[in-house]
Amino acid sequence: MNNKHYPWIDRIKYLVSFLVLVIHFRPLSDYNPIIDFSSAQIVSRIAVPFFFISSGYFLGVNGLSKENANKSIKKNFKLYLVWTVLYLPISVLFFMPVFGNIIVNFTVLGFYYHLWFIPALLFSLVAMYFLNKYLKPLTITIISFIFFCVGVFGDAYYGLLPKGILLDLMNQFLQIFRTTRNGLFFGLLFVALGYLIQKTQIQDRIRVKYAWIGFILSYSLMFVEMGLLMTYTEPFEYNMYFSMIPTTFFLLVLCLHYPSETSGQDYRIKSGVIYFSHFLVYYFMYGLFSLLNLNFILSSSIGRYSIAVIGSILFSNYVLSQKKKNKKWASYLI
Repeated sequence: MNNKHYPWIDRIKYLVSFLVLVIHFRPLSDYNPIIDFSSAQIVSRIAVPFFFISSGYFLGVNGLSKENANKSIKKNFKLYLVWTVLYLPISVLFFMPVFGNIIVNFTVLGFYYHLWFIPALLFSLVAMYFLNKYLKPLTITIISFIFFCVGVFGDAYYGLLPKGILLDLMNQFLQIFRTTRNGLFFGLLFVALGYLIQKTQIQDRIRVKYAWIGFILSYSLMFVEMGLLMTYTEPFEYNMYFSMIPTTFFLLVLCLHYPSETSGQDYRIKSGVIYFSHFLVYYFMYGLFSLLNLNFILSSSIGRYSIAVIGSILFSNYVLSQKKKNKKWASYLI
């Protein structure tokens, strides 16, 4: 059992990488606030959980031996250092207060908005390695779900915290770390869930028809849950809510129901490049279009999203082609 047998996992990762761009560039923000919010804060919020859950699944495929764990941790840490170096000049010059708390930025937040994913994944990998020595996959998943339940109160369920010691503790945590969207409260659950699916092969006990029904109902429930939260409370952020758990679960199960001999490796590489590079690519494209005096495109939200998508596709295809030619620099990016 290996990655090439389940190309739909990598194809979906490629597709949802563009949902990450929807979150960051809000293509519909100039047109309809409700549709814009729904696309960015509901529809697109399955993207990062799917990256985590698929990582957890293949963690189960490859095994959690010390050798495999060290290999995966070293690879992701090197990747994190490369992208940190690439984004650091932009962070320092324009956007993020990276010198406010360097330790928190490096170990939790990342030095640019989206780079938090790698520290969260690294934490999840390390946690899974040690927990797996003593606990069963289901127990790990339950424990990680408890942490998720805590984390949602620093995110979408923040407004439901009653005034008092709990709210004060959460505010102190957020003052230091700025978000609960990290490895402990967020990433670990989805990595553990993916690992659990692989170890139990639970997809074999769920018929395709029911997997589709579960996915559609869960995805619909994301709209209901967020609608209720927006109606009755005030979310702090929109990264974490409960219905994304079954949605991501059923999406992975569906991918596993369509095995193939065709490899999905190219999609996996391109999805990673798109995720990590899209801000850099966007700034390059924005500068290029400014020089060409195409400001009518840059002034449109869907225009800005379009140049980010087109540039990311072109760059990811180029990196893939160079990687296949064994260019060393390309291997550093993914």
